[in-house]
Amino acid sequence: MKLKFVHIVFVVFLLPCVLNGQHHFFRQYSLEEGLPQSEVNDIAEDQFGYLWLGTNGGGLCRFNGMHFDVLTKKDGLLEDLVMGLYSDNNYDLWIGSPKGVIKYNGKDFKYYLKSDTAIFQDRMQFMEMMDGSVWLMARSVSGEKVIYRFREGEVTDFTRENKAFFKDKTIFYMSKSGPKKMMIATDKGVCEIENNQVTLSHMQETYGLEDKILIPLLQDKYRNQWVLAFGKGDGTQNLLVLGLNGDVKDIDWPKEIPLDRVFRAYEDRDGGVWVAVSSGGIVWFHDDKIKLFNNSNGLKTSLVTSLGEDREGNMWFGTSGSGVFKYGGDKFVSFNEESGLGGNIVRSIFQDSEGKVYLGDDNNTISVFDGEKVELLQASADAKMAQARSMLELKNGNVLVATVGGLYEYDHKRFISVGEKYGLDPQTPVVDMIQQGDTIWMGIYGKGLFKYVPGQLSHWFTPANSGLVSPFITNLFVDSKQNIWISTTKGVFKYDHIHFVHFSDVNQLNSSWVLQTAEDKVGNIWFATFTGGLNRYDGQRFTYFDSSTGVRSDNVYSVIADAEGNIWAGTKMGWIS
Repeated sequence: MKLKFVHIVFVVFLLPCVLNGQHHFFRQYSLEEGLPQSEVNDIAEDQFGYLWLGTNGGGLCRFNGMHFDVLTKKDGLLEDLVMGLYSDNNYDLWIGSPKGVIKYNGKDFKYYLKSDTAIFQDRMQFMEMMDGSVWLMARSVSGEKVIYRFREGEVTDFTRENKAFFKDKTIFYMSKSGPKKMMIATDKGVCEIENNQVTLSHMQETYGLEDKILIPLLQDKYRNQWVLAFGKGDGTQNLLVLGLNGDVKDIDWPKEIPLDRVFRAYEDRDGGVWVAVSSGGIVWFHDDKIKLFNNSNGLKTSLVTSLGEDREGNMWFGTSGSGVFKYGGDKFVSFNEESGLGGNIVRSIFQDSEGKVYLGDDNNTISVFDGEKVELLQASADAKMAQARSMLELKNGNVLVATVGGLYEYDHKRFISVGEKYGLDPQTPVVDMIQQGDTIWMGIYGKGLFKYVPGQLSHWFTPANSGLVSPFITNLFVDSKQNIWISTTKGVFKYDHIHFVHFSDVNQLNSSWVLQTAEDKVGNIWFATFTGGLNRYDGQRFTYFDSSTGVRSDNVYSVIADAEGNIWAGTKMGWIS
């Protein structure tokens, strides 16, 4: 059944897409053109004009305008997953990965931060100051953002060095403000780093924005500061340009694009500002002109992950799932239009008792495939759906949907927010669910394991009251003996309904970040890990399957076992069996 299920999903992905309205033309580089992996996390250009692309599992690519050269772990990378790139003023390339940071001079790699297991997650941001120091902002595996300084061969954990200053602050974003100063957006206001000293900024007071949370994005060539401004408690969102003379300009932002999805801004050599929006495409501003490029007008995907400019003035957009696109300024040039539905990255899949397949994607929507056609389910105005991570069918036929923004029920007409009905806050991030009889188990990221039984008191399992020492749950699984396996970023836990047993990377797993669990027909338990490949547990000992043993990638995101005893694993390099 599961194999048939996978084939259905691929059929959905290959359905043709019809685009309406004003259509632009793109030049797309993807797998067919030699890109080893279709998700591009970051882009940098070196002094020779080569374009470097950091992929999400395919290594580091150098593009010379005609073909791609690929560097991987075999060539010296810490990891084939590249989460950040920066070409510095000394013509060295800085490369960030889950296991650390290295510098490449075109011949040799120098390792600055190196770990056997993942220490970072999500995309990483580099920038350089006038004194030659290179700074990094990254999210650690424990969830908080940290700042490092690299200077003259020395590495400094700046947040730890200034822990008294940062202890009550949550870091959001880092941007440059001139050649000597950086701006750090936090939940307690904007901070400035200058001459290796950090202080609170007076930006809010200077511009009369004390009632706003400000996130500086960039300083343009006229030294204007582009900032996101969010009202404290009133829900307002604005993109502002703060002038040197104290002026505040409110940018006419597209109302259909939420500003809280903005994650990066870039100024081109002509003064145009490009703003990347998560699941929303690219918004361009120049001289009071504005353009929106997304999957509705030819970009083929709204999942833009990175952007940069080459020496000829072309803009390049890295995407999640559709490779990289080149924009020449006047128009986009395109080929390979039949390569599929670009941007449809499915995060959750569920099949109901009638055989219908539900697909939850990164655009915060759910589609239903009935074997013949795909129907997009529309959420009502009062049910603002977030990314769906898990679904299951209730006895009344409704579909219970776990999202990173709350719990919903779909009654085949509309989505209803039901978090409070189950004893949860409305926006609780539910990352997975499983059902045992009438009991529903929910993994709540950052909080723990939640047990719900209709008509009974619900129960939390947290680090404070149980042996579940990590609340950062990624997956739940029930084995043939009814044990519950809880995958987390700090190992996996087996719960026999009495005790928790913790398996970690100390002496069992070869990676602490476990993404999914499965069981084969003889009772072996398999773990998909981030940076550790596949791990198999036979009840007594572990066996490891990673790139050193022939597995395509050490980053395995999913694992299932079919009825024949085959193990299927999903990686960024495709399926392996």
